[in-house]
Amino acid sequence: MLRHTAIIMDSDERWMQARGLPRLIGHANGRRPVRRMVYGCADLGVRVLSLYTFSTENWRHPAAEVDGLMARLARSAREELPVMARKGV
Repeated sequence: MLRHTAIIMDSDERWMQARGLPRLIGHANGRRPVRRMVYGCADLGVRVLSLYTFSTENWRHPAAEVDGLMARLARSAREELPVMARKGV
């Protein structure tokens, strides 16, 4: 049984740029797969899940993108934490 799993998350900036989409769209669309990973790992008995979500290179992105990403992360945490607590995650 896995005790610790780590996942490096990444948005597909080239795909978004080719379609003229804002970069934050990729971050917004990442919430559903993250939720599936978290609960899937819990169902499999993984005791620790590390999500590498923000690299040092990300600080070089436009300030509006960094601010938007941090706000999205905070909002997601506020919304998901009560559900995770109820489910024992």
